Amino acid sequence: MTIASYARRPVCTATPEETLLLASQRMEKEGIGLLVVTDGDRLAGVLTDRDIALEVAAEGRDATKTRLADVMSDSPYSVRGDLALEKAFGLMREKRVRRLPVVDERDRIAGVVSMDDLVRLLSREIGALGEVVTAQLPAESAGDAAPPRPVPGRE
Repeated sequence: MTIASYARRPVCTATPEETLLLASQRMEKEGIGLLVVTDGDRLAGVLTDRDIALEVAAEGRDATKTRLADVMSDSPYSVRGDLALEKAFGLMREKRVRRLPVVDERDRIAGVVSMDDLVRLLSREIGALGEVVTAQLPAESAGDAAPPRPVPGRE
């Protein structure tokens, strides 16, 4: 499985000249935590909801005047769409990021994948595996699973 299959599209983008106020309003309206900043159709940086909170609240910046170019992460981690799903998991874990822009072979934005997307995917896969196991149980024990035993020291 490649990461491109799970990347969200369309991607909400902004220009480096856009203000924090406009960017944060768009993020709130779209219900997203990452805005991809582009130069044309290429990845120039990313802005997260956390970046906005820290820049405006903690640093006291004026959101109506601060440009994204002044506060965005301009060297964000990104992945190619043909990257194996497991490698994307590893990169997110290693770099401690919750969202990754997905780019094509020309570094054009192709989507965004989030940790939440991957957790939902794993949830569905584990549920499907559980159905296979349940289907293979003998008929008399399928609905008669033993109640869980208490863990010593945690009763």
